[in-house]
Amino acid sequence: MNTVHYFELYILADNITPAHWELLYGAVKKHIDLFGSIDLTFRCTDNVVRFFVSSPKDLSVLSNGIEDFVLKRVEPHELQAPHATRRESLVQLPASGNVLDMRERYAIKKNKTLAYVVLKIRTLGLVKASLYFQASDGLWSTTSKYLKRPPLHLFAINFTANTKYLKNERPPIWISKNL
Repeated sequence: MNTVHYFELYILADNITPAHWELLYGAVKKHIDLFGSIDLTFRCTDNVVRFFVSSPKDLSVLSNGIEDFVLKRVEPHELQAPHATRRESLVQLPASGNVLDMRERYAIKKNKTLAYVVLKIRTLGLVKASLYFQASDGLWSTTSKYLKRPPLHLFAINFTANTKYLKNERPPIWISKNL
């Protein structure tokens, strides 16, 4: 039986660089099997950016050891990508820039909203990047790209400079007086 563990990835820093994502990827890669894989999901709803990680291995032990990130278990429906009824053609991943830049470009040029990006990262093999766009009529389209390395630069976001988008804040930790 294949159990999948789902986590929301809370960002603690205001400026997440590709180096932060490389450190996270390195820590996760050490924890999963040689033939293992993870899904790294970007989701932007109402201009709130959220990241999720899913893996057949329980990654909760990494939560305290990853600088600028905190993992919290979530239900699978939180990161479920929509059902796309169309294919999106001629999509190019930028060599520089991030997913929010892509989101803005598609909103202006094609009147579509890039709402989900799912990176299926295997420790050995290709990376599958699936992008989900929502058109103004509410229908979803998708495209997939296969890459040699994870395009972690797409998730490098400076939330201080990019004030249009908010990162999903970590919920407060409540301490009970009844302990």
